[in-house]
Amino acid sequence: MYRLTVEPIMFFAMFDVVMYSIISKEYLYNFWANAYGLHNHKSDYCNETMSPAIKELEAKVSAAASEWTLYLNIAGFLPSLVTTVIAGSWGDVVGRKPPLIVATTGLLLLVIFYMVTMHFKLPLYILLLGRFFCGLSGDFSAILGSCFAYLSDTSTHKARTFRVAVGEVSISVGGVTGSLISGVWVDAQGFVTPMWILVAGLSFTIFYILFLLPESVHASCDSIAWKLKKLCSPEPFVGFWNLLRAEVVRTKYVLSLLLCFFLEICVYQGISNTLPVFELSPPFCFSDTLVGYSSALFSGGFIIGIVFLKLTQGRIDEKWNVAISVFSSISSMLVLTFAKCTWLVFVGVGVSCLQAVSAVIFRSLMSRLVNTTEQGSVFSLIASADAIAGLASSFMFNGLYAATVGTFSPSIMLLAVGIDIMILAIFWFSYGKICAYLVSKPDEQNSSLINPDAISVNT
Repeated sequence: MYRLTVEPIMFFAMFDVVMYSIISKEYLYNFWANAYGLHNHKSDYCNETMSPAIKELEAKVSAAASEWTLYLNIAGFLPSLVTTVIAGSWGDVVGRKPPLIVATTGLLLLVIFYMVTMHFKLPLYILLLGRFFCGLSGDFSAILGSCFAYLSDTSTHKARTFRVAVGEVSISVGGVTGSLISGVWVDAQGFVTPMWILVAGLSFTIFYILFLLPESVHASCDSIAWKLKKLCSPEPFVGFWNLLRAEVVRTKYVLSLLLCFFLEICVYQGISNTLPVFELSPPFCFSDTLVGYSSALFSGGFIIGIVFLKLTQGRIDEKWNVAISVFSSISSMLVLTFAKCTWLVFVGVGVSCLQAVSAVIFRSLMSRLVNTTEQGSVFSLIASADAIAGLASSFMFNGLYAATVGTFSPSIMLLAVGIDIMILAIFWFSYGKICAYLVSKPDEQNSSLINPDAISVNT
């Protein structure tokens, strides 16, 4: 019988991240439009006869909004790169719940920073402080790493891909929900009021982790002081290092899959970061509501992806699933490159519905390559790659968009196509050897699997 564990946490975490990300991008665009005096010219710069002066101002607004998205991503990335690594290995020792509580509290703090900044119209650097403190707690990547490690703790190798896919769907549903309501809510009540639902959702998540979630890793001691002592010790780094040096062949396979995963996240994060600004700009000039609908459609690919994986499980080899996923992404980018009207943008976003399948398979394969006692470490490695990809994609996609917004803004889509081709080439080269290694590896997970119904609850 399937039992919910960390799926509600993944839902609310993604709901929070997507909603505040969309609100943040729209707030930055609105902030710079007001700063450049563009707020009274919406009807002018969204028609084909706009003056060169208005067109130049709009390009400056889009570039400034894109650059500040990059700054915020850097502010969150720098501290999270270290804390994400610690979170997974720390969870292997003290349990999955402490890293989840710390990271969720950091997200709650970030939302409060945003609310205060927007309400009192404070300088944008206050948002940088919020992103820094959120990154210091591990950020969204630490939550994902701990949640996927939890799912691996409580699943067999055979069920791993589907279990991970269900987790991805929880993320997707949270993203779709946040996307659908954010734009409409901002249009109706401004930027601050929608943030209150994020405070409520994250507060519930902390309560759920503390009192309702069973622990999947049995720590030798329940003392809070002992758990904090383990956090401040070199033990989390040692676990991470042991993962990388245990077997040279296995490490090579893990790193090749990690590179594929990194590139996939670069594409996903890069497009999701720049697409709202791309849609707000001419010739589309989307309203906040349309931006929300587009983001919901983009995030909803995970739901279609799990249906696709369930239907093809045991029928299609994983390498073909990855190929279909990559071609879905490439097709989407090509449609968006040549789109000139609203409906074509939605067609392009919809075509990417299977893009998330490849990331699910990469996570599952990496988890199956390592031992049960290394799940936290491998998912902290994956979460670190996720965090680095977020920064790298900001440099690549936001930087390229800011540089080409006045000439050829769809250049970001062509960059994504090039990266997708690299992903497919690397994966196909490595896949056969990875399968051979997995066949020779004993399925120790099946014999040591924790029964979720019998897990003791450590609160």
